[in-house]
Amino acid sequence: MVIGGKWDLSRNSMDLPDYVRDRILSTPVPDIDLEDFLIPTFVDHTGFSLAKVYSHLIAQPQMDLEWLWKSKTEPKIKIVLWLLCCDRIPHKALLALRKITPDSACPRCKHMYEDSIHVIRDYIFSVPV
Repeated sequence: MVIGGKWDLSRNSMDLPDYVRDRILSTPVPDIDLEDFLIPTFVDHTGFSLAKVYSHLIAQPQMDLEWLWKSKTEPKIKIVLWLLCCDRIPHKALLALRKITPDSACPRCKHMYEDSIHVIRDYIFSVPV
């Protein structure tokens, strides 16, 4: 729960392990101003249903990348663009999320958050290209 622009875990109804609590507190607070809400369609009389979550995610509209696969360009460029569209370019933010590296800062320019956009567009040596 976010209160006053900061994480507030004091209202949580269960005790969280320290590593989970630390992970939540180290996650940047979103800039959007939305209240937390439950999605009751994932819970029925038997409890939480992972199958319902999976069905919901599969039913979501997927990004239409047909243009990419039909483009007349090198296959390796198609793969890199596909990885970029799916946010799967290896970068520090993704590695930090997977607990492979302890932080998400760019090791070259020390930008505080290295994500796909930073790697492809905002990195100081990518800008001239």
